[in-house]
Amino acid sequence: MGGVQFDLTAEHVKAVFEPFGKILSVQMIPNPETGKHKGYGFIEFEDPQAAQEAIEQMNGFDLCGRQLKVGLAHAMLAQQEGSTPTPQQLAAMAKAKAASLAAHTSSSEPENLGREENIRINASQRLQIMQKLSRNESPVLVLKNMVLPQDVDDELSEEVRDECSKYGKVEKVLIHHNKAEDSILIFVQFSNQDEAGRARQALDRRYFGGRVIQAEYYPKEKFELGVYQ
Repeated sequence: MGGVQFDLTAEHVKAVFEPFGKILSVQMIPNPETGKHKGYGFIEFEDPQAAQEAIEQMNGFDLCGRQLKVGLAHAMLAQQEGSTPTPQQLAAMAKAKAASLAAHTSSSEPENLGREENIRINASQRLQIMQKLSRNESPVLVLKNMVLPQDVDDELSEEVRDECSKYGKVEKVLIHHNKAEDSILIFVQFSNQDEAGRARQALDRRYFGGRVIQAEYYPKEKFELGVYQ
């Protein structure tokens, strides 16, 4: 990975990438001149598929004001160093980096802690990543354009639950007034994604009271955080 903000540590990087799968190691290439790193390094995942998904989702992701470049290790190093390293060179660089980081961390820990307030990975960035991962796997649907604000009554929630129960077990129905757009969003949480998929297929573009419903997946993590938009 390249384009990493220079004050971010290996632990920061790990926190951002670990939603994709178990990480065995994170190694940033040190810059002796600055005492930090060169803005690029390696992430080793336990599962190759997790690494591939991280490449697909995180390449171009804006992290702390810089756009990440994420790819397979040999391709990224060819860009950074101007040549393609052998596996043996990759291993040697990793070992050298680990030794350098151990020495640097012990001598500069107070300074690093002082910087952390300015570079902490914020919740919205983690949320963006989780949204990408759950976009097509969420058991939550959001129904748009189903009713107008003046049409909401005490029976609407049960009516939606009864209709959606035809496609699976409904765990929760939440009706939210989006005041910014003066519209009603209806969230329906199913017990699993397959049930949500059946409901989406049946309800999307369906007419209800002369209106055309828009049924879309909604990230479960976002729903559970109480973010409705």
